[in-house]
Amino acid sequence: MKNILITGGAGYIGSKLATKLLELNFNVTVLDILKFSSKSVSHLFFNKNFKFIKGDVRNKKLMKSLIKKNEFIIPLAALV
Repeated sequence: MKNILITGGAGYIGSKLATKLLELNFNVTVLDILKFSSKSVSHLFFNKNFKFIKGDVRNKKLMKSLIKKNEFIIPLAALV
């Protein structure tokens, strides 16, 4: 099973993508600073293949750790 990291995954696109990837049986990690809300991913917390990390993509130590653990990285982090 592939491990996928979605940065900015609590946003609209990221939350929809995470939901679909979990339906397809991927392991999904969402990294988000939660500047706005986590409601968009709240329905995913029950899924055993879902992991949420509150953090910032500018944290180099955190990102290095996450990059090592994931085969795919989908960069959606941005303030719009």
